[in-house]
Amino acid sequence: MTHRGTAALLLGSTLLFNACKKDDDDIVVVKPDVTFYGITDNNQLLTFNAQTPEASSASVTIAGLQAGEQLLGIDFRPATGQLYGIGNTSRLYVINPETGVARALGTAAFTPALNGTIVGFDFNPTVDRIRLVTDRGQNLRLHPETGAVAATDADLNPGTPAVTAAAYNNNVAGAATTTLFDLDSGTDKLYRQDPPNNGTLVEIGALGVDAEAANGFDISGTKGVAYAVLTVGEKTKLYTINLQTGAATGVADFPVSVLAMAVGLGF
Repeated sequence: MTHRGTAALLLGSTLLFNACKKDDDDIVVVKPDVTFYGITDNNQLLTFNAQTPEASSASVTIAGLQAGEQLLGIDFRPATGQLYGIGNTSRLYVINPETGVARALGTAAFTPALNGTIVGFDFNPTVDRIRLVTDRGQNLRLHPETGAVAATDADLNPGTPAVTAAAYNNNVAGAATTTLFDLDSGTDKLYRQDPPNNGTLVEIGALGVDAEAANGFDISGTKGVAYAVLTVGEKTKLYTINLQTGAATGVADFPVSVLAMAVGLGF
């Protein structure tokens, strides 16, 4: 999950929409009862519900970061239920979502250092490791206990992709299989990173929107719905993403711009 996102998955009774006009704003959507967490550019951890996204239900300031450090990505660890975050100083943190206190893992920044300003940050539930990809093509695995780089994988390819968000499906503890999906806000397309360690991007399809920014991307563990926060034009909105076609569908407006997003546990 991370910095700058997307939308569109039609789920029987969960998300229903009727196209009144061609404009996305004219689609009537039944908003899902799903809790999201977001990180702002001043390190505020916000809690939202998709049914009432115009106001956060809670807000705490992240404490315990390095001076001047900015969190770029967050995700819940399926194996333990803990919230993790990645800072722009190449440090990994465990965050208390109620108090905002962040505990650094390790005594120093990891190496190789973060190369990029926008990241995709998500747990692989099958091996309990964090996938970190960036808008500059970096492709790393991080260890959630030590905060160190577990492996330096091949750069994202082909070409020079601008991946700004990533998420694994089957996002539950003990999952036997999983697939990694990436959002590229340069091409406005959804990709499958397959195999993940090789960095190979396999195109799935276009989002159908011109996303200036992908502000987060996550797939719910219980229902398998893909959610993204995207900035389209001057609006930041919550979307669902169709993992088979790439199509994005608007669900709700967001009142603030966030740098990263994670779906809450149990959704």
